Amino acid sequence: MKILQLNLNHCKAARDLQSQTILEQRINVAVGCDQYKNLGPLYTWLADANSQAAIWVQERPARARPFFTWARINGIYFFSVYAPPRLADVEFSALLTNIIEEAWDKRLLIVAGDFNAWSTEWGCRVTRQRGTILLGALATLEAALLNTGDTPTFTSALGYSVIDLTFASDTLAPRITSWAIETARPPRPTTRQSCKWNARTLDTECLSVMMANDAVPPGPTEGRQRGSWPPSPVHATRLWPSQVDDAVVARCTGGTSEIADLRRSCLRARRLAQRARGRPNEDASQACYASAKRLLRAAIKSSKRLCWNKLCDEVNEDVWGKPYETVMSRLRGPRANTPSSSTLVRRIVAALFPRVPDKPALPPPLQTGAIVPAVTLEELRRACGRIKDHTAPGPDGVPNSAIKIAIATHPDFLQVYTACLRTGVFPACWKRQRLVLLPKPGKPPEEPSSYRPLCMLDTAGKILERIICNRLEATTESPGGLSDHQYGFRNGQWTINAIENVIATAREAIAGKRWYRGTKKYCAVVTLDVKNAFNSARWNNINTALRRMRTPEYLLRIVGSYLSARELDYDTDDGGPTHH
Repeated sequence: MKILQLNLNHCKAARDLQSQTILEQRINVAVGCDQYKNLGPLYTWLADANSQAAIWVQERPARARPFFTWARINGIYFFSVYAPPRLADVEFSALLTNIIEEAWDKRLLIVAGDFNAWSTEWGCRVTRQRGTILLGALATLEAALLNTGDTPTFTSALGYSVIDLTFASDTLAPRITSWAIETARPPRPTTRQSCKWNARTLDTECLSVMMANDAVPPGPTEGRQRGSWPPSPVHATRLWPSQVDDAVVARCTGGTSEIADLRRSCLRARRLAQRARGRPNEDASQACYASAKRLLRAAIKSSKRLCWNKLCDEVNEDVWGKPYETVMSRLRGPRANTPSSSTLVRRIVAALFPRVPDKPALPPPLQTGAIVPAVTLEELRRACGRIKDHTAPGPDGVPNSAIKIAIATHPDFLQVYTACLRTGVFPACWKRQRLVLLPKPGKPPEEPSSYRPLCMLDTAGKILERIICNRLEATTESPGGLSDHQYGFRNGQWTINAIENVIATAREAIAGKRWYRGTKKYCAVVTLDVKNAFNSARWNNINTALRRMRTPEYLLRIVGSYLSARELDYDTDDGGPTHH
């Protein structure tokens, strides 16, 4: 869990930048004090009665009290405190008494905020009455101070001080791996599992030129029969997130490049102004910092105004577009949290994705001289047409629109997909999927059936799936294939047809004159619901059904490879294990 403690100094510009900081630093919990106002949708920011101390949470908040608030997140109680300087010592003691009463029965505890208290214990030059009162109060909770060193947490033209403090209960403090003060530096890059790109800012022309001029190196020849080989364009698609230029696809950082540049300039001017204290150039440095801060604040306001006007203009062009989505996101409230407890997630995965003891039977080797039709350009285009541009990408993070442009400009993809069909190998990198669990509304959170699993696959692999599916349909839709009474997942057959047949049968049954010794017939409708049908289907039964339909051998081989050695990645509090 990554925690960020913020002192916003009641600044509107700082309020506008805190969401960006949370996004860039991948913060799980944000504890803020002296904030400008609540940010985000309802139940996202939990504030005190004065709206000055807040905690960024992802669950329904607890009750609020003056000058502090608290929330329970992943079993840890977070207290956010803002004790303004105007409080007398008696009022400050009363505030701490209220905090102690609220925190008395809470064991895993973090108390953080701006206490406006001075003590040499946390790096101040002197100890004042407030510092003594605070140390005595927190000692009753058996809380340890996490602040180390004498790095100031607040700076101004009049000086600096250490007033933002963090305390943790004795049982929790040993589990905290690091604690540091971020001295207003630009966020450092963090290690991520997968890159994220904003496909809406894709420069299609630039990407097309880059892909057309990019020479793909020859792929490895070893390990092809093991299913671990990625053909060269496959390997290239997995390297794009780290190689593609930002001019082609912009990262999802929010804001504009102008604001980012002004922010860096403002932070640099601030550091120079801090270093110039007591020197001849102090006034000039402070003036430069003030000017940079005004420019940044003006750019943020201008960007917000332009975005708002653009959003209003889009209403007339697309009624169901981004403006509609923005309004509906507010009406629906915050997104439901996905479970993160290691025990719960493992139990959900084991229930939704059961392991079957018997492995799929491998088909016999392809006969010598057997002809495997090459993938045609028309096949590839039809498969790409079934892929939507703005759906979530798989583990490689490459947007669907970028893959479709690459396929359109690079002929090597035809060779890759043809090689997969002829060797009967479905690349292992395309069998890795990222799991997202969506809670079903109104269901108990501890039950595995209360979650709808979504498996995110690489787009290049989904296109190969579509090519295989289109070829299988030529067999399943022929005589001796699927039953005429199967309506789901078939072209030209819908569940509406099934309902119409049921209604027609019922009407025919009761079309006679009378029930007793008449021509009317009794009619019953029996419905069955197979629990977790798709994830629990036995792969050997699928292969047997395909053989019964006389599916070509090369398709049986690629389907067998597709169903074997699949991997499911998911995230928990203890890391990201893999389910095989």
